[in-house]
Amino acid sequence: MLGVCLLLIDGEEEKELFREFYWRYEKKLYAVALNILHSPALAEEAESEAFLRVAQHFEKFLNIYRKSRQEIGPWAVTIVKNISLDMLEKEKRYGALPEE
Repeated sequence: MLGVCLLLIDGEEEKELFREFYWRYEKKLYAVALNILHSPALAEEAESEAFLRVAQHFEKFLNIYRKSRQEIGPWAVTIVKNISLDMLEKEKRYGALPEE
């Protein structure tokens, strides 16, 4: 997933910043998703989607990072939490989601 995300980001400094962010928050975002979804496969999917969204909106990431580095973690957790809750809502509407 990291490689895909890096393709969306221009500039070596920005890519390095994303790498640092990825390695710092990878386990945290997975844990948040797993706590909500109770499925390792779905938690991994939610985590990947969260990183993809951050990469797609990297300008917003940079704006938050430049204002206050401490806000990046809570912002990323909110993203993965919302993705996980959306997945749960879809599961309720359409039945259990396949794990694969």
